[in-house]
Amino acid sequence: MADAASAMEEYQKKLASRSYLMEGCDEPEKYHFYTIFLGFDRAIDYLLSRPEWDNKNLIVEGASQGGWLALVMAGMKNEKVTAAIAQVPFMGDLGRRYWHAGTGLNNGLIDKGSVTIQYYAGVNFARFIKCPVIVSVGYRDGSCHPASVYAVYNVIPSADKKLYAHPQAGHGLLPEDHEAKDAFMKKIKVE
Repeated sequence: MADAASAMEEYQKKLASRSYLMEGCDEPEKYHFYTIFLGFDRAIDYLLSRPEWDNKNLIVEGASQGGWLALVMAGMKNEKVTAAIAQVPFMGDLGRRYWHAGTGLNNGLIDKGSVTIQYYAGVNFARFIKCPVIVSVGYRDGSCHPASVYAVYNVIPSADKKLYAHPQAGHGLLPEDHEAKDAFMKKIKVE
């Protein structure tokens, strides 16, 4: 049992000393999220090729990192995505120093002079979103800072967008977010 505890302790030390957010940060095409973006892009292509798809509705949704990925896909696949839901989206505007849990998340990237994190910031994809979109933000969110979420929301060119702001909320979804999502889904679905 002592060996298992030692192994777990060693694993946690290694995990704490590096972040997947920094993996491959020296070059945009080697960055951790490069293959994730390509994988999501390919997954959407696959879904669209399936006979089960109604050829009308393609909704992307997520919260936190998933909210960021929903915005990325809505921007990348803007001719196919018909609606996007991004609740407390992460990695919105990372061209500036960004604080996460009391530490500079992209300190290493900016200090190294890397533009990788700026390249992958949500604002770069959000500016291509054409579909209806809802976004939520918690003003006390220590993971997905309100300024970052607002930066993303403000560049979305869609005429049908709505922001749900929660002054007392942190990083999480409120019952109002679930209600807004349900109402939005009913409104935007093409029959």
